[in-house]
Amino acid sequence: MQTTNTIRAAITAFAEDLAVLIKQSVEQDVRAALSAEPERRSSAPTDADEDSAWPIAGTNCFQALAVLRAHPEGMLFGDLMAAVGIARKPLGKALDKLRAHQRVRTVGRRRGMRYFASVG
Repeated sequence: MQTTNTIRAAITAFAEDLAVLIKQSVEQDVRAALSAEPERRSSAPTDADEDSAWPIAGTNCFQALAVLRAHPEGMLFGDLMAAVGIARKPLGKALDKLRAHQRVRTVGRRRGMRYFASVG
């Protein structure tokens, strides 16, 4: 019984620590997404770092990506436009930027194209 309680306490502490780290990471990503310039790492950036850094400092991109992350089943353009309240042209440009930087992927063509937030 003592061992079970010790293991349970260790798992609980680990889960709490993990939750704090995830929250900090999300807050950092949100700050970087909303700022004009993404936060830089302490090491010198490489070409790979430039490709993986948050590419867009626009609210439209951030809003569209946030909605897509909340809908893992994907969304049609019109549904996404209604959900974020952004006009067709600015949303199209935001999605083009997100696709170019592999933050959003698509399945299908034309009117049947569904947008998904990329994992990772």
